[in-house]
Amino acid sequence: MSKQATSGKADVYTRIRTAWDDDAPSYDLRPCHGTFSDRERRAWRAILTKALPAAQSPESLHVIDVGTGTGAMALLLAEMGHQVTGIDISEGMLSQARVKALRAGLKIDFLQANAAQLPFDPGTVDVVFSRHLFWTLPQPIRTLREWKRVVRPGGMVAVADGWWVEPGAAMRRRRAIGSIVRRILPPRHKGHPGYAGLRDELPVAAGVSAYSIRYYLDQAGLERLKVTDLRAIRAAERHSLPPWYWIDRARNTWLATGYKPI
Repeated sequence: MSKQATSGKADVYTRIRTAWDDDAPSYDLRPCHGTFSDRERRAWRAILTKALPAAQSPESLHVIDVGTGTGAMALLLAEMGHQVTGIDISEGMLSQARVKALRAGLKIDFLQANAAQLPFDPGTVDVVFSRHLFWTLPQPIRTLREWKRVVRPGGMVAVADGWWVEPGAAMRRRRAIGSIVRRILPPRHKGHPGYAGLRDELPVAAGVSAYSIRYYLDQAGLERLKVTDLRAIRAAERHSLPPWYWIDRARNTWLATGYKPI
């Protein structure tokens, strides 16, 4: 990679960090960012219990929650008994996460780092997990390879994300209707304003389908690929939110997993 290209990428990451720092105080107020109900937490526990590999020691898995944000999934994984380290590029997000962990009485290490350059030696963790991060990655395949680097042979990379902007006339109509309705009815939540000038530099900013994520995991050198439809999570989120919020909500959300070859 040329010096100019490296500088350009560095600038992208700086702008990403600034966007999430600005977003941190209000991030949890927007629907589907945290875990808003016991039903949603139970659904996630059930999915993760089934999806994550068995621990190689009596204690727990060492799970890196990359793009931890304000810590919703890190807290849930710690409650499940795992050893969790939360990583985020935004110190503003991490400060919110640390407060949550302290209030919950959970021991979680939170570190500021770039998802594409993790501060771990090769083969030292059991699972790298992320939720709602993949769409923000400037270099998705390179980043997945970095996650594979730090997991042990036979360890897992797990990505929970979605196809946020599905193509097609029907979805365009739903988005137009949703935009109008949410200007009138609460909750009046805005998107990520800091990302307005960044999306052209994010190759999967619209998200990817459950089929397409397999391509990225395969290109990263992972095997035994599996994609689980997160319909139980969508149902739990719908249960706790007003119906008009769902007019244009993504219908294609998934948990994709792959293993590092032994």
